[in-house]
Amino acid sequence: MFNAPTLYDRIGGEIGLEKMVDGLYERVLADPMLAPFFKDTPMDKQRRMQREFMAVALGAAAHHSDTSLAWAHAERGITFEHFNRFCQHMSESLKAMNIDDATVHEVLQHMALYKNAIIGESY
Repeated sequence: MFNAPTLYDRIGGEIGLEKMVDGLYERVLADPMLAPFFKDTPMDKQRRMQREFMAVALGAAAHHSDTSLAWAHAERGITFEHFNRFCQHMSESLKAMNIDDATVHEVLQHMALYKNAIIGESY
C-alpha cells in the first residue's frame, strides 16, 4: 500500500524543517512586533523546540516534549495579530525555500489548529 508523503516530507524532512525554522526566526527576530517575545529566550533551545513541535505537527513520526503548548505560551500576551504575523513569516520562509503555494497553505492550515492554545483561548 502506498503512503502519501507527509507535509514534513514535502518541505524536505529534517533538513527542510531546519531551514524553515532558521529562516522563520531570522524574520521573527527582525520584526519589531515579535522580537520582544524572544528577548530573553535562548534561541538554540527555541529553534530545537520549534523543530520538534513542527515535525510532529507536520506528520513526522517524532515526539516533542510533554510541555503543554498552552502552558508554554500562557500569560505572554500573544494575540491573534501576533500569531498571524508569526505565520506570515513562516509562509515567507517556506516560499524562500521554493515550497509550492499549495503546500505552504497546508502547513498554515496545520498551524491554525494550534492557534487557540498559543493565544490563550484554550483554557
